[in-house]
Amino acid sequence: MGGFADNTNHLSGYKPWTPEDPNTKNPRVIYADNRNSRFDQDRWVEKGSYFKIRQMTLGYSFDIPRVKEVFDNLRVSITGQNLVTFTKYSGLDPEFKAPNLWVKGLDNAAYPSPKSVVFSLSVQF
Repeated sequence: MGGFADNTNHLSGYKPWTPEDPNTKNPRVIYADNRNSRFDQDRWVEKGSYFKIRQMTLGYSFDIPRVKEVFDNLRVSITGQNLVTFTKYSGLDPEFKAPNLWVKGLDNAAYPSPKSVVFSLSVQF
């Protein structure tokens, strides 16, 4: 349900062109025709600019005399990768990698870069 070929887009909030509403951004629905859903139209092109915090590390080295009696060095840290992306891109990730040279710029709902958080403790005796 919801494809162009079976003419059910109006059921999922699709607002097509009609003579009464000619100022919509969507083309008219054509029964049993997928010409309006093809990806080679410029109506699917959108701005892909983004700002991403790819990696951030926050750490603390303990320089306390009582700690220095036991350890030569004690450090704790937390590192995050792909924490946040600021973009108006409607896909999952504006930094997708095209599967080959011929489909450059087509994300095909590619998986986004995974987010990760790592806690670490470094101890030297």
